[in-house]
This record gives sequence, C-alpha cells and structure tokens, in this order.
Amino acid sequence: MKHTLLPITQVKFDPENPRLGDILTKFESVNDDRVAFHLKTAGGDSETVKSGYAKLEESIMGSKGIIDPIKVIADDNDNGYVCIDGNTRLSIYKKFALENPDSDLWNTIPSIVCDKNNTDLIDTIRIAAHMVGARDWGAYEKARYLHQLRYERNKSMNDIIAIAGGSSKEIQQSIDAYQDMN
Repeated sequence: MKHTLLPITQVKFDPENPRLGDILTKFESVNDDRVAFHLKTAGGDSETVKSGYAKLEESIMGSKGIIDPIKVIADDNDNGYVCIDGNTRLSIYKKFALENPDSDLWNTIPSIVCDKNNTDLIDTIRIAAHMVGARDWGAYEKARYLHQLRYERNKSMNDIIAIAGGSSKEIQQSIDAYQDMN
C-alpha cells in the first residue's frame, strides 16, 4: 500500500460500494451528482443521515482536509483510480473543489493505493469500513474530551465546532453534563 495525494479528477466512485448498490440498479446512467446526493441521504433516518453528512462536511472544512486517507485501487480502463473506501469524503472534496475553484486545497485528496489484485484486502477494507465501522465513543467519553479541549487545552468553541461539527449549544450541553457528572 502506498500513501499519496491523488487529483480528485482521477478518482471515481466505487460501483461496488454497499451504499451505492441501490442507486446503481435504479438508474441507467449514474453521474457524480447522483452519487453525491445518494451518499448524502443513504441509510438511517433522514435527520441522522443529514446531520452526520453535514458534520463530516463541517469537520473536513474546519480541518482543511481529511485525517483518514481514502483507499483506492488502480483502474486500468482510464489510468485513474476507484475509491473502495471513502466515497463520502471524496464526494465532499469534489463538492468543495467546485465551490472553491481558486483553491488548490480540494484538488487533491490523501489516498492509500491498494493492490487491486489483493481481493482479500479489498474485501476486508469494504467490510471494515461499511459493515463494522469505527466504534463510537460513549456520551461520557465524548463530553470528557470536549471538556479537556475547551478548558484544559484552551481551544475556542469555534475551533471545536470547526473540527467536531454541531453547534456551540450542543457542545456546551455536553461539557455541562460532564461537569454535572463529576
């Protein structure tokens, strides 16, 4: 596996992404706009999904990029790449690139190029990313960490919101709950 920055124009969405399976069977042609819309609204109830997508968008903008590189494999058909993990992050980068045409920040995306012939690795990445996912922290752990950021590391509320998303009210309520528990 190789870490690199790839031009977003060379990376295509994964036609085997579990979140896209439904859209790929419904439409004759699937373009980036349709995929982006589907990624925004796929899975779960609409308020949770929209909120989660918006928070990811806010976090990527606030952090000025992603921490976790997308995973791609080479696509021999057009000398580009297929994103096997990170299609939503890729979608957000493509959106930001369109919205900020004068900024080079969103034209390349941190990526890990995987061996396309290692199907076991590809399956493992897809399963881990789409079926297992990251383990969410408990409410107490989140509140404790937000409290540390705000009062021990002296992060401004705007800095915390930029990275974590949400509102100052939600974050302050979480911090207050932590203080009440202790």
